Amino acid sequence: AGHDVHILILAEGATSRDEKRNVISRKDDLSVLAKACEKSAEILGANSFKLLNFPDNRMDSLDLIEIVKFLEKNLNKIRPKQIHSY
Repeated sequence: AGHDVHILILAEGATSRDEKRNVISRKDDLSVLAKACEKSAEILGANSFKLLNFPDNRMDSLDLIEIVKFLEKNLNKIRPKQIHSY
């Protein structure tokens, strides 16, 4: 429909089931995840795409202000007219 689409994925899910989060031991899984997300963004024709390293299923362990500041920074750059959260 001619819309600009920007994708921002805050958290990865590869480490969420581990007893202790270890992104180094999950390097290969995270690489596969990043490639799949990048391909999805390409298929959708997204203008931009970011996959962040926040801890999926552990977002409550982070200071909320750090997440908010990150979102504000990115939203101020893009200035979206609509936001969809999944």
